[in-house]
Amino acid sequence: MLDQLSVDKFEKLVGSDVKVTVMTGPNLTLTLDGVRKGDFKCDCMPEGCRAQSFTLTLSGPANYQVKDGTYDLSFDTLGAVPGVYMDNKGTPKPEPEEGAASPESAGPQRVLYEVVFS
Repeated sequence: MLDQLSVDKFEKLVGSDVKVTVMTGPNLTLTLDGVRKGDFKCDCMPEGCRAQSFTLTLSGPANYQVKDGTYDLSFDTLGAVPGVYMDNKGTPKPEPEEGAASPESAGPQRVLYEVVFS
């Protein structure tokens, strides 16, 4: 299954929900915020590596988050993607804009996660 996943398949899902199976607590629903292609500088990839590595950026509520670890992810159109390592990147610090309201009034904070496919 993992070898059939590609940038193109995930780019179509940006903005959609991703269900995370959490063995030690309630499951978590994240949003797929973006897909970033890897940028290798050589054509010397070992046999068995995917042609194009990529990273998924996900976000979820700050009031319930999970640690870095291996989780089963579920996408509406792709189905289950088992045993994927997800990295908790924390809550980004918003850049204050001139004349903007305080960060507290900007809405609920989100926690960022990354999943790398290589």
